Amino acid sequence: MRVFISSVKSGLEDERRALPGLIRALGHVPIMFEDFGAQLDPSREACLDGVANSDLYLLLLGPHYGYRFPETGQSATHDELVEARRRGIDTVVFRKEGAEPEPAQDAFIGQVGDYARGAFWSDYADVPDLLTKVASTIRRLESAPSPLTYEPLSAPPVVIWKDEWDNPSGGWGHGQEHTYVELHVVPLEGNRWTVRQIHQLPDALIGTLRTFGAVPMALGVEPVATDEHVIITVPERAQPSHRHDAPAQLCGVRVARSGQVSVWTTLPRAQIGAQVSRDILVSIITEQLRLAGSLNVLTGGRFAISVGLGGSMMVSVSPNSATSFGFGNDRPIRITPDESVSDAVFTSGAAEVASVLATRLTSVMGR
Repeated sequence: MRVFISSVKSGLEDERRALPGLIRALGHVPIMFEDFGAQLDPSREACLDGVANSDLYLLLLGPHYGYRFPETGQSATHDELVEARRRGIDTVVFRKEGAEPEPAQDAFIGQVGDYARGAFWSDYADVPDLLTKVASTIRRLESAPSPLTYEPLSAPPVVIWKDEWDNPSGGWGHGQEHTYVELHVVPLEGNRWTVRQIHQLPDALIGTLRTFGAVPMALGVEPVATDEHVIITVPERAQPSHRHDAPAQLCGVRVARSGQVSVWTTLPRAQIGAQVSRDILVSIITEQLRLAGSLNVLTGGRFAISVGLGGSMMVSVSPNSATSFGFGNDRPIRITPDESVSDAVFTSGAAEVASVLATRLTSVMGR
């Protein structure tokens, strides 16, 4: 495995000196920013490329937050964690005991601590203790089988689709919104949220969306909380190119009292309309699954995943043509599961499940 070691250098010098030798002794390849050239402060792009080409992301948390990149207003370790999470890379986090964090680092530790799914977290006392725990964790990852599992569902899950909470009286596919991909996660285990808990969720959800790069720090978002759900709507970002062109964009997330978590994202658009292909759908659904897991609100070990297309059904399936789906009838383009999946669907298994869902969705579109 290629193991990316992420930390501020100040205050963790001994740890950074000791870890590469251990990782090599275990038969793997350590990667640190020191490997990216002679410069003391390598570019943000070089750091993120290093994370993207890794198999394991190892984050050390000490007393200092580090230099903030002007592009994001976040430190290198913060940006690297966002990139690892975005790509579904296995993540392990070690926090140094007794290190008094500065305010910015204390806030970052709190945010990372709230992120539990898909990450191993531990405190360590000193360098020997860290090396023991890192070695144990890497050996566990070496021997672990693929954690993504499937089990048949005895009955279809109860799913509330976006148009059902937007327009409870009915009506689908009227073309008032840009075409979006909607993904819904229904936990098969765990408890319902209480009304009190639902009303406490908005700030935590917005903070998590910002921490993991789903919503820019400078972009204002307006939450809506009722006794039944919390909805975080993300405004469309202005594009410098032609007004008809836009990349895929996260539109919002919803957490319902039932435990259902929903994410919807616009398809990329060109002048002819929204663009759709299997590869585009795989990319969007993979991101949606990882984001749903990052919200840290899903409970239990088994989940049913549903996906569909909503909004305007005028979409381009090739560079020069557009096809209308859904006009003139009430039949939505929706995929409901006949299997549940394990919680690896939000990390290492996201791309595999997204591929299956995208294939099913494009098959329905082609009928």
